[in-house]
Amino acid sequence: MADDYTPLSDDERAELQELRAEKARRQEAERARRERAELERLRAEKAQAVARPQRSRAAQANGQPKRAGSQPARSQTARIQEPAPQATQRVVRRRTVTQEEAEQIERDRQTRERNAKIMEPDEDLNMPMAQKIVLVAVLVGALIAILAIVFGPH
Repeated sequence: MADDYTPLSDDERAELQELRAEKARRQEAERARRERAELERLRAEKAQAVARPQRSRAAQANGQPKRAGSQPARSQTARIQEPAPQATQRVVRRRTVTQEEAEQIERDRQTRERNAKIMEPDEDLNMPMAQKIVLVAVLVGALIAILAIVFGPH
C-alpha cells in the first residue's frame, strides 16, 4: 500500500493524460449528440407550429367554417413500425393520426427522453439519480428487515 503514495512515473502520467483526453472527447461527442437531437426536435416543433396556421387558413379558404369553442380534429401522418420479418429489414406503413393521438405520441416521446436523461450518469460519471433512489430504497428495506428480525418478538 505504500506504493499508492509515490508520485506517478512519466509513463503513468502520460497514460493518465491520455485517458483524461479520451474521456473529454467522449463527453464532447455526447454533448454534441444531445445538442443535435435538441436542434432537430426544435426544428420539428417549429415546422409543426408553422404548419398549423397554414392548414387552418387552407381550411377556411376551402369554405370550412371554424367550429366555435372547439378545435376540429386534425389528421397527421405518422410512421407506424411493424415487426421486422428479418433482422435487417423494417416495414413501415403510414396511417392518419388524430390531433389527440399526435399529442399523446409527443407526450410519450418527451417522457421517454426525460426518463432516459434520468438514467444517464452525470458529468462526473457518478451514479444516475434513479439508481441512487433505488439503492436507497433497497437499503432502507434491508435495514427495516434486519431491525424487525433483531427486535421482533422471539
